[in-house]
Amino acid sequence: MVRKPCFANPALIMLFMFITMLPVHIRAQEMSEFREYEDSLAVLSQKVFQGSDEAARYEANEAFISLLAEALSLNNSFRYPFDSLKTVNILPSPDKRFRLITWMLAKDDGTYQYFGFIQAFSRRKNDYEVYFLTDLADKSDAPEMRILDHKNWYGAVYYNIILTRYNGNRYYTLLGWEGHNRLTTKKVIEVMTLRSNGMPRFGQSLFRYGQPQQKRVIFEYSALASMNLRYEKQHYYIKKKKLFARESSPGQHRRNPSGDQRKPGIFSFMTRWMRQDAPKPRAPRGYRLSRKAADMIVLDHLVPLNPSVTGQRQFYVPEGNIMCGFVFDHGKWKYIEDIDARNPAHRYDKPSKRPKPERGL
Repeated sequence: MVRKPCFANPALIMLFMFITMLPVHIRAQEMSEFREYEDSLAVLSQKVFQGSDEAARYEANEAFISLLAEALSLNNSFRYPFDSLKTVNILPSPDKRFRLITWMLAKDDGTYQYFGFIQAFSRRKNDYEVYFLTDLADKSDAPEMRILDHKNWYGAVYYNIILTRYNGNRYYTLLGWEGHNRLTTKKVIEVMTLRSNGMPRFGQSLFRYGQPQQKRVIFEYSALASMNLRYEKQHYYIKKKKLFARESSPGQHRRNPSGDQRKPGIFSFMTRWMRQDAPKPRAPRGYRLSRKAADMIVLDHLVPLNPSVTGQRQFYVPEGNIMCGFVFDHGKWKYIEDIDARNPAHRYDKPSKRPKPERGL
C-alpha cells in the first residue's frame, strides 16, 4: 500500500499556511499601529513647533511626550523610523546600540527648552530601554565641567553622532545646536557613554582644549552669525623636528646653477589652483610640517568683531576662512588651530593619483 505524503492532507496544509503567514500578519499589524502613532505625533509636533502661544506649545508638548513614550514602549519600535516627524531629530547610533530623539520648544522670551528620549539596548534585559531626557534647569554653573545623566541633561538638538573606540571602550561624541536666546547661539560637542543597562552618561574628560578635565565644549557666538561644526575628513599639519637642520640666513633662497634666483613658473601656479590647496603654513626653524588627512570635527574660529568687545559673546563671529578642528588620537580629542579645509580630503589627494577625465568632457 502506498502512503500519501503528509502535505497532501488539506488540514495540514491549512495549518502550515496559517503558521507561515502569522509572523507576516503580526508585522503588518505592528506597522499599521506605528503609522497611527506617527500620524498623531506629526500633528502634535507641528503644534509644539508653531503653536499660537507658549501655553499652547507646552500643552501640545506634554501630549507629544506621553504619546511618544507609549509608542517607544511597543515591541520592535526601535526599527520604526518615525521619519515623518520633521521637527524632531532622530539619530540612530552608528553601531545601532541606541537611538537619540531630541527637539526644542521656543518660549515667548526668545529662549528655548529642550526635550528628548534615548532608546538604548540593555545587555541585562536583552531589550531596549527608554530614558526621558530632562533639560538642565541651571546652565550657568560651569556646565563644561559637569558629568550629567538623563535626569540632568545639557539640552540641545543633536544632529550627528560620532563613534570612537579606545581601550575597549565606546565613546559617542554628539554635535548639537542650542538656541540660547535672542542675542547668542551655541554649538555643543558632548561625549556620551552607555552603562550595561543602557543608561546614558553625558560628559567625559576627553578634550585637550580649554580647561583641564573639561567634560564638554560649548561655543557661543552671535545669533546673527552662522558657525560651522561638522564631522568630515580633512587635512591638517603636524610639526616634526628635522634630523639634520641646515642653518640658513633669513631671506636666503636656493639658487640654480646659473646663479639666478628661481621663480615659480606658471605650471606651479596652475597645479596649486587645480588642487585648490590652502597655503602651507611656515614651520619654526629646525622643524618641518607634515600634511595628514584624518576624520575630524571641523569648526569655524570665532573672534570678536572689535577688540573692545572681547568677552561679549553676542559680538563673536566666524573669522573668514580660518578653520580649526578636533582629531581623535589615543583616546583624546586633540585641538588643532589651523587646518586645510577648503575641500573634503579624499583618496585622490595627489595629482598623480587623481582619475583622468574622460575624453569629450
